[in-house]
Amino acid sequence: MNTPLPRPRVLFVDVPDHVYAAMEPYAPTHERVTAGDDIHPSDWDLIVAYGSHTRPFEIPHLVTFGAESTDGIDLEDATLAKEVSVPDDVPKDVRRLVETTVLPALGSPPREYWTENLSLYAGLSGRYAELYSREMALPGRGKSGHTGAGWPLLTAGAERHVLAFWLIQEHRRSGRPGHLLALPRETLHPESWLRMLLERLQGEDPSRFPPGITWRDKQEWAPPALLAAHESVEQIAQERAELLADLDRRNLHAQDLVEAQKSVAGRGPWRLLTEDGPALEDAVQKTLQALGFEVEVRDETGPKGAKLEDLRVTDPDIEGWTCLVEIKGYTKGAKAGDVMQVAGNPQAHFAANHGRLPDKLWHVVNPERNTPPDQRGPAFPNPDLELAQFTALDGLVIDTRELLQAAYAVEHGSVPPEVVRKSLRESVQLWTRPTA
Repeated sequence: MNTPLPRPRVLFVDVPDHVYAAMEPYAPTHERVTAGDDIHPSDWDLIVAYGSHTRPFEIPHLVTFGAESTDGIDLEDATLAKEVSVPDDVPKDVRRLVETTVLPALGSPPREYWTENLSLYAGLSGRYAELYSREMALPGRGKSGHTGAGWPLLTAGAERHVLAFWLIQEHRRSGRPGHLLALPRETLHPESWLRMLLERLQGEDPSRFPPGITWRDKQEWAPPALLAAHESVEQIAQERAELLADLDRRNLHAQDLVEAQKSVAGRGPWRLLTEDGPALEDAVQKTLQALGFEVEVRDETGPKGAKLEDLRVTDPDIEGWTCLVEIKGYTKGAKAGDVMQVAGNPQAHFAANHGRLPDKLWHVVNPERNTPPDQRGPAFPNPDLELAQFTALDGLVIDTRELLQAAYAVEHGSVPPEVVRKSLRESVQLWTRPTA
């Protein structure tokens, strides 16, 4: 009478001694071989291999560490991308394992990455086409989609070059999912990946992977000290879950605050960067007031038909000092022809009423307002030429980007408001905010 070999049955190929010692308790039936050794494939349920390996037809599951090729999928090229990430759709338990065992051991660029298309399964005839789904691509990468599932476990750069993956296909011989994991050789605690796969397979194929990975993990056989250790692990897991849930709630609240403050900024200081007309004039008015100036709205205060300055500004630190301000927003670049507008009728009207010229003329511009502020060019690329006439009248052009950054510096306390006011009073041509 034949006695069936206990399951799961795991074949270890070129597995280092220390890894084998950590994995062996999870495999009631196992054997260590070297790549190229003869085996009887149907004896085995799963392969763990170090180095390149291909699954025999009869064995649906393979975990590889440090492979350059596996099941016809090859490491294609190397990337110099420094940024690596775990894709958002990777399940939380798998993500944690990537973050604790793969990321800490990952070497510096260049890093080799896997080919996009699983060429071995595409367009084949014969036995392989009968065993596996045919239209496949690395999860998250292929344009044509695939009939299986899985995840790129780790990607590099904006191109999402796949550095490690977990591929799940239908194994047509058994009608159950077949798992293929490709992980770096340097992966820490590789036995944790075998354990995770076995736990998943217990639900998918309990006849081959019966519940209870190893009797050594069952609490009923644990001595008191080990049982206490098991309970400690469970307690820590519960505390970790509660902590993560709390962090998730706090993060969600913080994200809500971010969005709320973006809305406030959009209705407030960011108008210096996005608006023109009355909305821009109001934003400039409030910013100058925040810097300590006294500001009067002027456009509608003059004689009928007269076009006055947008704002009239005084400085409480300098008695009698007065500045006329014109404000313009542009969808394209600022226009040099608009600069002298404040020096025309507004200045003449002031002189007629006060018997003197104003102390200062400001032309405030918000150029390319539909373009992100850090992608805009200079308001006036050639100020010596474009602003020569305005400069001769002691005029000053103020880019709203500079004005906003100056207001931020005052609010943060890094620059005193009187320093900014003095710079605005005394500068000519094109203003650059003071930094200290």
